[in-house]
Amino acid sequence: MSPLTVSAASASEAARTLRELARLGELDRTGKAAPVVIGDLRSAVLSMRQIVDQLALAHTSPAIPAAARADALATADELHQSGTIFDDLLSSLDAAEQAADQVTATAAETGPAREWVTVASLHGDQAAEALELLEEEGPEGAVVFCSQWDSGIDTDDEAIESRRTRPSLPLAAGDQAVTVDAYTLVTNPEAGQVAMYRLIDDLPSMAIIEAQDRLTTPTLATPTPTVPVEGEGAAPGSRSAARRRTESRPPRPASGASWFDPPAPGGPSQGRGRSL
Repeated sequence: MSPLTVSAASASEAARTLRELARLGELDRTGKAAPVVIGDLRSAVLSMRQIVDQLALAHTSPAIPAAARADALATADELHQSGTIFDDLLSSLDAAEQAADQVTATAAETGPAREWVTVASLHGDQAAEALELLEEEGPEGAVVFCSQWDSGIDTDDEAIESRRTRPSLPLAAGDQAVTVDAYTLVTNPEAGQVAMYRLIDDLPSMAIIEAQDRLTTPTLATPTPTVPVEGEGAAPGSRSAARRRTESRPPRPASGASWFDPPAPGGPSQGRGRSL
């Protein structure tokens, strides 16, 4: 069976699956499954985007007969236009998935709501390196590698500012999740994707931070003397030093409050503070 025949059969099967999904008539309801469905649809659109690119490239082949060359190039041009539309659709579906996460959040949970921030979302060579570390060193090695993208307070504040926090982890079919320390690593080896999340204001242990310092600090032939931070021996510029300097960060204000509101007299601290 030729590759073209196999491709056509796969495309037909995908079309039948989507028609069946639409025929069920249950998609007008909201629920915990809605973000998963939207995430799967986004994955499907991403695959369609890649297929459209492949088809467009095939229609520019010099092997196409001269008599059909003009029509082939016109086909490639229309396919490229379709790819641009797919890009817009991917962005919209991503926003829809995050909004659906907000809809499915419940107020039944005890205690204050905790939201997730994205620490890293890796593709290509970086994802391949993280997956290799996961295979060779286990989850701890991959988590330390991905923690390089965590800017601590800045990561939290940027996520809040751009409304990119999530009430739950965005898990799709084929995703594998593992939690190490304050981080949850989500991998999809087949798709070549790696993402890492943590709860907002969560504080990684010193073991993770010191391992990350060792990963990013070059080894010098002759050690350079450093000035201890407040007598604790941490090197300036390290994540561990930054953590010690900012552990007294005031707690994040409750909804409707301001960072500039004076604390209640004798009131307890409402946060652990965090920094990496």
